[in-house]
Amino acid sequence: MIGIIAVLALGGTVTYRGVFLERQLDGATQKTVAVLKNAQSRAISGENNSNWGVHFGGDPMIHLAYYYQLFYGPSYTSGTVVSTAYYPTSTIAATIGSQDVIFYKNSGQADFTFSIALQLWSDASSRKTITVHPNGLIESN
Repeated sequence: MIGIIAVLALGGTVTYRGVFLERQLDGATQKTVAVLKNAQSRAISGENNSNWGVHFGGDPMIHLAYYYQLFYGPSYTSGTVVSTAYYPTSTIAATIGSQDVIFYKNSGQADFTFSIALQLWSDASSRKTITVHPNGLIESN
């Protein structure tokens, strides 16, 4: 009887952990889309008379190191960082190509297609991809 209860408890814990991690991944995806739309909106309005963008960084060897930064200016390296946010420790963030997406002042368009993949450390099949198209369209799956 105790063995059955232990197996059921373990199964419930594993299921709960999986659901919890999936929700963390969904939340990280939603926050990433929100910061991209925020940068785009600020660029369209011409805030600070500048382009706006988001820089993605991280170290694949350190769980706590994945982050994104909202910035304005001609580029991340010569711009001004406004805010920094870190992904949950359960999440890996990997850009495909550039680490920066920049939205142009007044138009909100980007100069190339930009993609970032978010996935769980514990389950590479749990993956979300966010894509910014040159026309400014932001999509996520």
